[in-house]
Amino acid sequence: MNKNDNILFSIIIPTFNRAGIIGRAIESVLAQTYPYWELIVIDDGSTDNTREIVQKYKDKRIKYFYQENKELNGARNKGVELSLGEYIGFLDDDDEYMENHLENFKNAIINSGNKIGIYKSGLLLKIRDKLIKTENYNNKKHKNPVNYILFGETNLLPLIFHKKIFLNLKFNTDCILFDDHNFLIKAVLEYPFIETNTYTCIYIKHPEARTIMYFKEKNKLDNLLNCVEELFNTKGEEIELSTHKHIKSELNSTFYLNFAHKSINYKNYFQSLKYIAKALKTYRNPKIIKRSIIVIIRLVYRIIIKIK
Repeated sequence: MNKNDNILFSIIIPTFNRAGIIGRAIESVLAQTYPYWELIVIDDGSTDNTREIVQKYKDKRIKYFYQENKELNGARNKGVELSLGEYIGFLDDDDEYMENHLENFKNAIINSGNKIGIYKSGLLLKIRDKLIKTENYNNKKHKNPVNYILFGETNLLPLIFHKKIFLNLKFNTDCILFDDHNFLIKAVLEYPFIETNTYTCIYIKHPEARTIMYFKEKNKLDNLLNCVEELFNTKGEEIELSTHKHIKSELNSTFYLNFAHKSINYKNYFQSLKYIAKALKTYRNPKIIKRSIIVIIRLVYRIIIKIK
């Protein structure tokens, strides 16, 4: 390997009271075929034995940092601040990398001529021990990265960022849901989005996942809509040029339907109906109408089953 090819990756794991599962994420980094990395674990105020679990790994490339609780995006920003690598990746404490993850990105970066940009690999969903391939970005189908990020299955896990992106762009610490998308849209409006076709990471869906837990809490929809509002207040014209002028309304309707779907899961049927009504009032196109009908059918079915 050429000396100039020894790219240093900084991998950031924010964590809070996940001592029982964080080991899997750490071990997936230790298993990387590419050796030039540092792993920064930001313990965001854990009260369990997270420190003990992390510090049992004696690899000098693993760095543990404790801070008072600042929520996920405060932890991410701190990790970036502490990082030494030229490229930065984010790994949640309940997900994992495949062993070729960093090797894949090293090759992609070199092949691109070391472009300052956002690099993406394929993402696998793990649901009940079954791995499902998510859809990669396709320029013809998705038109542009903005449209793909707004409506596709993506998050920070399959991405690597050049560190210079963070000079003027930070994670919004007021955002709880839609936080990944808020950051990513701003980033891809300014920097190249470079897709690789190799699937290199696993997003594990489970009952204690952060987004699932947030759906159970009150007022999280308001936070999500506020996060959308902040994004469009700062980048609305650029987003509309990339998509269409009613994109914010379509996005908000989509989120109302997502919450309607989740409300059915938690047997809050009246609340689900209210969200469906809000979705149709906010924006109607064939896609929104079709999704609304599907949610209504599911709602009626669950109510009938309950009555029986």
